[in-house]
Amino acid sequence: MNLYELAFSMMAGLIFPLHNHPRPDVVEVSKEQLCELFGAEKHCGVLGLYLNDTVYFAGELDIESVRGKSVLLHEYVHHLQFQNRKYTWPGLGRARHCQEYRALEYEAYGIQARYLMNNGDAIMAHQVLRTPKLIQCE
Repeated sequence: MNLYELAFSMMAGLIFPLHNHPRPDVVEVSKEQLCELFGAEKHCGVLGLYLNDTVYFAGELDIESVRGKSVLLHEYVHHLQFQNRKYTWPGLGRARHCQEYRALEYEAYGIQARYLMNNGDAIMAHQVLRTPKLIQCE
């Protein structure tokens, strides 16, 4: 099973079969480009991003490692969320839809953490599970 199929199998409540979901493009970019796409400072901590049917990842990320694969898996989850209409706004929209954004991130980080745990990286799994709690909504 590849990472895309794994993301699909780990998500609850998907509406369509996997074969109905077009796979996203996967593009390597520099860390600076990724931060710019994310809308953050040049030295942000982002390693992956899903935007407009494309998964972007930082060139420094080793996508053959367990941690690297977990980042791609996280972004595949966002793609599947979008394909299943769990997103109700275009683009990131974090400021206007913070509660919804946090719920989507909880799902993606939860699946990423399970993958990390299942592949022997409990320390990173626990770090990943703390991340959505940092999203502050008014």
